[in-house]
Amino acid sequence: MAGAGSCVCLSGAPCPRLGAGWGPSSQVTFTGHSSPIVKVRAVEGLSAVLSASVDGTVRAWDMSSGGCLKAYRGHQDWVVAVAPTVHNNTRVFASGCKDGTIGLWTLESETPMKMIPGGAPVTDLAWSQHFLAFSSFDSTIKVWDVNSSVQVASFSGHTGAVYSTTLDSNLLVSTGVDHSVRLWDTRSGQSFRTLSSHEAPVRMVRMRGGQTDPIIGTGDERGIVKLWNMHTFSNLLSYQTGRPDGGPSSCPHLFGERVGGVTDLHFNAEQVAASTSDGYVTLFDTQSFKVLHKMSPSTAPGGSPPGSTGVASVQLMKTG
Repeated sequence: MAGAGSCVCLSGAPCPRLGAGWGPSSQVTFTGHSSPIVKVRAVEGLSAVLSASVDGTVRAWDMSSGGCLKAYRGHQDWVVAVAPTVHNNTRVFASGCKDGTIGLWTLESETPMKMIPGGAPVTDLAWSQHFLAFSSFDSTIKVWDVNSSVQVASFSGHTGAVYSTTLDSNLLVSTGVDHSVRLWDTRSGQSFRTLSSHEAPVRMVRMRGGQTDPIIGTGDERGIVKLWNMHTFSNLLSYQTGRPDGGPSSCPHLFGERVGGVTDLHFNAEQVAASTSDGYVTLFDTQSFKVLHKMSPSTAPGGSPPGSTGVASVQLMKTG
């Protein structure tokens, strides 16, 4: 793990908080949200992260000091997704709300540039250049051209809610309650392949891009993480991260019906991290496809908060 670290979001009342590090000795704890944190995303090129919360805000945090840099207010319901990028040489981010609204912000201003009216609750966000994809409970994934403020595509094919999406140039990948992973050609608008080996709703998908060795990671409500080779569409790894026999979730809208499901995935060049709603974070090597580390609730940053629903989000970051 030399040169890499983690930013881990612990979500749960009455102590919603954000922590960084693999154990109590290396932790930095961030406090400020008044309700559980749903997602955390790193701001590329800065020692900062963004967190989205049930309290309706997004906050920016300094990774070194743990201080809150900004509090972005404008949503009227839970903020369930956040995605930073660089657009026209400016650091910006999108936020997705349970009421279907999408917010567009610069990192420097606590006032939104634009609020895109929504329909069904947003579940995930993904950028590719100036295109923003978002999945929702209405079984679709839509793509907006941020330059022109126009919706340029809508993809339909899932049965039921679409839980997650990722976008890389002409390839869009989505997952949903129907247990499927769908691959879409954004030029034709057609789904050209469905990966269907999951046996539970698939809560999360992330992609490590590149032409030489692209990999897709998926995670389902039973705690299964799968890694897929995008040239052959073969399954490289299938691993049980959370508890397969977990009881009913206290927050099924965010974390699935059962405790132990995968809540987030994140790639860097060599590793992928997975978080689960029973409090575990598992780190995999994407070359050997072996488990490098599995962090339990007791060794998570800040410990396991009272009433916690587990680890809501995970982000790998460089620490040196």
